Amino acid sequence: MNLGAALRRIGLPVVLAVLNLALVALWLGVLAPLTEDFEFRKRAIHNANSGLRGQIDLTQRTLETMEVSFDRYAVLVAQGFLDAQDRRGATKLLDKLRAIHGLTSIQYEIAPEQVLDDPTTRKTGFAIVSTRITVKMRGLFDADLVEFAQAVIDEFPGQVRPLSFSLQRLAAPTEGALATLREGKLVDFVGGELVFEWNTLRPLVKQAEG
Repeated sequence: MNLGAALRRIGLPVVLAVLNLALVALWLGVLAPLTEDFEFRKRAIHNANSGLRGQIDLTQRTLETMEVSFDRYAVLVAQGFLDAQDRRGATKLLDKLRAIHGLTSIQYEIAPEQVLDDPTTRKTGFAIVSTRITVKMRGLFDADLVEFAQAVIDEFPGQVRPLSFSLQRLAAPTEGALATLREGKLVDFVGGELVFEWNTLRPLVKQAEG
């Protein structure tokens, strides 16, 4: 075997080994960093996409919350929650309800209004204005007094929080009482008392100014 053939036989494995080393060097020097950079960019894009999706979801929830808050605000306005407490108007409403439900008489006491220090409400920019009202009433039937009390709760502007309600018999349906009724005169068979809090909201700006 001559020297040239031997070199050719030895040279082929060497060339293959050199090519392998070159490919390894190319992988370590170029392709591996490119792959790592690709994976890094892929994760960055995924994280950015996740963040964008989170922002979209947060915006959607915020819009839904605003819509619910607006609906609640509209309800408060419709129910008179944001109106100033009109004490003269309150007495007129009580007298009107007395006539509607056929009570013979009512007496009411309206205490001075109080501004409640409620941190949760203050965060919304409002303060709670509360007034305690006591109504003493008399009538022919206990059902009339009950219906009157329910009408007060339903028709007062703002919110009414009942504190107490009581009934008591004032007279028995005797022959004399029935004769009085036949004469067209009223008889107080039942008396009662309703105590409730009348609550409305007042903007803190007005509270500070006033």
